Amino acid sequence: MKRLLPAMAALVLLASIACTGHAADDKKDSAKRLQQMLRKVEQEKAQLSQQKTAAENGLKEAQDKLEASQRKASGLGAKATALGRELEALKADQEKLSAKLAETEKQLADTMATLRSTEAAKRDLEATGERQRDTITTCEGKNVKLYRYGTELLQAYQGKGCASSLLQSEPLTGLKRVEIENLVEDYRDKLDEQKVAPSREGLASAPGK
Repeated sequence: MKRLLPAMAALVLLASIACTGHAADDKKDSAKRLQQMLRKVEQEKAQLSQQKTAAENGLKEAQDKLEASQRKASGLGAKATALGRELEALKADQEKLSAKLAETEKQLADTMATLRSTEAAKRDLEATGERQRDTITTCEGKNVKLYRYGTELLQAYQGKGCASSLLQSEPLTGLKRVEIENLVEDYRDKLDEQKVAPSREGLASAPGK
């Protein structure tokens, strides 16, 4: 616009000169100069119009790019926010899993300790049971032998006969044959009462009567 003002002023000046009634040659020269100036002004106007259009197009393109950049930045910001929330959720899940894993490992350690303690107690019970079975077997064997010896003793004593028994025992105890037989039966009953029934383990190892 600043470049158009001098040209327009020149046109006004030329128009005023044309109206003063100068000579024909001056009019022709003025008209020629006026036409040249008009063409120049039109050219400058066209150039300015082109520059304006280019500037407007450039501005629109810049605005479009700016808006696209803003939309992209907004999308990236939203995406970054979503990724941040997802990351926080993953961290929370990881913490929960770590705590659960630690609890599971503790439970496993406690279970293993209990299992080891139970196995040790089981071994102790088995050893104690084995010793008790050995003791019972030994006692059963001794009881069987004692019962057999007692029975054999009673049978031998009873088989001596009335006369020999009386001769042997009369000087000391004054027992009669009936009393001796009663005594033998009494001791046999006591032996039967004290006899222990052999266990399954002792049946194979105990000696016969």
